[in-house]
Amino acid sequence: MNTKKFLLLITVSFMCSVNYMILVPFIPIEFGKFKLKPSTYGYIYSCFPLTSMLLSFFVARFMDYFGRKQVLIGGISCMTLSMISFSLSHYITNASIIALVLCVIRVLQGISGCLVTTSVFAIVCAVYSENKTKFIGFAQSAKGAGCSIGPFIGTLLYTLFGFQGTYFIMTGIFGSLLILCSVFIDDSVNITDTTAGDQAVLRAHDAEKEGQSQKGETPIDGVSYCVLFTRRVYLLTAIASIMSNVNFCYYEPVMTDRLQGFGLNNFWIGFMFSLAPFSYFLTLLLFSMFLKKSFKVVHVFIGVIISAFSLILIGPGMFLPDNLVLMSIGLLWMGASSVLFILPILPILTEDGVSRYPQHKYKVSDISSVVLSFCLSLGQTIGPIYGSYATEYLGFRNCSSCLGVFVFCFALTYYFGCVFPVKNRYFE
Repeated sequence: MNTKKFLLLITVSFMCSVNYMILVPFIPIEFGKFKLKPSTYGYIYSCFPLTSMLLSFFVARFMDYFGRKQVLIGGISCMTLSMISFSLSHYITNASIIALVLCVIRVLQGISGCLVTTSVFAIVCAVYSENKTKFIGFAQSAKGAGCSIGPFIGTLLYTLFGFQGTYFIMTGIFGSLLILCSVFIDDSVNITDTTAGDQAVLRAHDAEKEGQSQKGETPIDGVSYCVLFTRRVYLLTAIASIMSNVNFCYYEPVMTDRLQGFGLNNFWIGFMFSLAPFSYFLTLLLFSMFLKKSFKVVHVFIGVIISAFSLILIGPGMFLPDNLVLMSIGLLWMGASSVLFILPILPILTEDGVSRYPQHKYKVSDISSVVLSFCLSLGQTIGPIYGSYATEYLGFRNCSSCLGVFVFCFALTYYFGCVFPVKNRYFE
């Protein structure tokens, strides 16, 4: 894959992140006239990741059957359709119907997000298997940049063109990306273990199977999700990716009301929502340069610890002053710590999986991409639901503090499960 095609690929990833973030601050504002409860907004926001989560384990089969390129094209098509649907939702006047329609549109976006995210991860791991950490960093940087400037783009478009006009513009952008990807992304991204032509590995695999059969053992043929999840490092690292998105998404349905309580207008609300993604983007650019020679599981552990303290500041905790400065610092820390979560995770999963299935590196890469997509979607599902209900019953400040304590407990589990027993395994 040449540079231009890779840039097109990360542009898709960038625009999907922009599209996700421009929605977050303005749904409560645009549809506030319907007097929907905070928990309803939680369900609306969670439809996207819940759908991605449920669909994700089927995507590996889709990529096997149709190819990675075709799955990517299908995802962009669904996103284009969801943009048209959002623009037309402006005409609905019934509260119950608008809540249902928004949920359905978010389901459509969830299908798109799952197909696009998983296929992009899988393409990067397959095409750049020898230097995947670097190119995963580029792809994640594109997502981080989209999340960073998404609220600003959303504020600008919403101010100039309104809700409906914003999504008509996004429809045109995704329609253009659909055409470009169909024309310029070729079928070479559909490489598999069979088509890779690695005959030495395949012959070694056949010899291994024959030896296992002679010993009366069950030959290893195919990659098992169950076997991968029985591996301690694989399981705890996957859970860490869930926690990263719970932390990043729990405040989405409720922070707008919290910020309005400080008297902030739409511009400054969008600015506050952009702090964590902006910090994520800047940290990712720096961190991706140093990850290759680093101890990846240690970085995940450090990210968990930092995020626990950042959650206390975002509240802020009841024992801290209630001001925007602490919230801003917490959001910046949250963005930076999320890089330590996200960037090392796919390399850890693929390396741990390939150590179990060395003859199936492309299949393991596809499945690990699916696992990461599933876990991120699960975190995006749990986060807004937890945030909306916990805020409704405990208040925003206690909601953040309770999550911070839970994350700190998980950090200890990850340390004793992954960091302490593993010495040099993930040095490169």
